[in-house]
Amino acid sequence: MKTFIYHERQLAALCGQHALNNLLQKNHFDPSSLYDIAHALDQEELRIMGQNDEGGKSSKNYLQRLAEGSGNVDESGNYSIQVLGAALENIGISLSLRHPKTDTSYGSHEDDVTVHDGFICNRHAHWFTIRKLNDRFWNLNSMAEKPELISHFRLAAEITALQTGGYDVFYVTKGSLPQAFVVKEGEDFTLKEAERDHLGPLTYWWKEEVLMKQNSSAKAMDSDPWANLSGAGRRMDGNSSSSGSGSDVVDLTAGTGDLSEEDQIALAIAASLSPADDSSSSSNDNNSSNNNNNNNNNNNNNNNNNNTETPLELQPEPEEANPNRVKIQFRLPDGCKKVRHFDHNWQVSQLYAYVSAESGISVSQLELRGFYPAKNINLLRDQTISEAALRGESITVRKI
Repeated sequence: MKTFIYHERQLAALCGQHALNNLLQKNHFDPSSLYDIAHALDQEELRIMGQNDEGGKSSKNYLQRLAEGSGNVDESGNYSIQVLGAALENIGISLSLRHPKTDTSYGSHEDDVTVHDGFICNRHAHWFTIRKLNDRFWNLNSMAEKPELISHFRLAAEITALQTGGYDVFYVTKGSLPQAFVVKEGEDFTLKEAERDHLGPLTYWWKEEVLMKQNSSAKAMDSDPWANLSGAGRRMDGNSSSSGSGSDVVDLTAGTGDLSEEDQIALAIAASLSPADDSSSSSNDNNSSNNNNNNNNNNNNNNNNNNTETPLELQPEPEEANPNRVKIQFRLPDGCKKVRHFDHNWQVSQLYAYVSAESGISVSQLELRGFYPAKNINLLRDQTISEAALRGESITVRKI
């Protein structure tokens, strides 16, 4: 029998979404579904304020709340606990904020946190999940490279340390959480692989036996965690520092453990917004390419002067009754968030026409990237919105 654990890695500031999906062990929620919940909560809050405040919708409090925008999701995609709680309530799961020193509602198991199957932890703008899977507890922090094992013996100390460190720890107190994905002996592995891929991208799945072996290896290295590190990196003064005869490049992504969580989130956001490295060319190839490009600059400039970009014709927004109507959210280069509906049979180029009209940036200077799963939409222009799987997508726009 093979056991698999689902662990979404950090994309932009979507840690709340990752925490929910890691709790449920599948890609259940996307930015669009959580945005809809946040919007519904905002509308309900405004409705209640409009009815209860003196002056109704003309009251100072109501107008101030309206001007502040959403109180349940910010421009970076950080969701409130109300959104996460409502999302889980919709599927029969409840969260409770608890602290062992002040909460007396545990009942007969008040001192035994191991009877719970899941926890969602939050401090400032970061959310992460701890789950019991196959009778083992795993820290499924989306900022970590892989799931991290927590022993039953250590769990209580970990929870207490989080709470002492300023974290709110929400216990799953109602509802049944999905178990780890299992492939039993004799089952068709190809079919099970397809089933697992349907639950979430295969890159997010880990074999439990592999994690257990890596955990044992990590413990063996505790005395000297840098023992096997080789290669050279850049010091803060700009000079190189070599630690062996290995590669000239050190994988710096593995060294975020010393950063604060705020710095790690900022690093993740910066990485998600930076263009992907779609080539593996060496620096010599790049230099050669740059020389060739420089030689052709004059010709290109002359061509640009003679050719003007033909604007794409933007189709009217489809009617609400249109069954092919899909909603897509955009974050423009100035940080402004826009939501627009399209027909899923339209070409992806319609997204560029809309963004160009909203931002005033020419289509040739636009780069569109999907949040989840991460994708370079510039490569999908000839596909339909349906073929590119962009329904409900949250798209980041950059000027290039």
